[in-house]
Amino acid sequence: MGLLSLGLLYMEDEEHGSRLAKACFHRGRELLETDHLQNKIASGLELHAIQACLLLEMHAVMSTCGFETAYGLRIHTRAIEVRKRFP
Repeated sequence: MGLLSLGLLYMEDEEHGSRLAKACFHRGRELLETDHLQNKIASGLELHAIQACLLLEMHAVMSTCGFETAYGLRIHTRAIEVRKRFP
C-alpha cells in the first residue's frame, strides 16, 4: 500500500490520484496496526513491515500535511522498534 500510495501521486489526474493515494496511505496504516500483521512480523516478515513503514513514511512526509505527516514521523520509530526486536 505504501508503494501504491507513492505511485498514485503521479497520475495524470492529480486530484483523483491524490485522493486515491491518501486512501491507500490510510489503508496501509490500518494494515500495519492489525494483530494479523503483528503475528506475521513475529514469524519472519519483519523486513516487509520495515519496508512498508518506510514507504508510508515517505508518502506522509513528502506529499501531505497535518495528521498524515505526524503519523509518518511516528511510523519511522515503529520501523526501528520492529528491527530491534529481530537481531
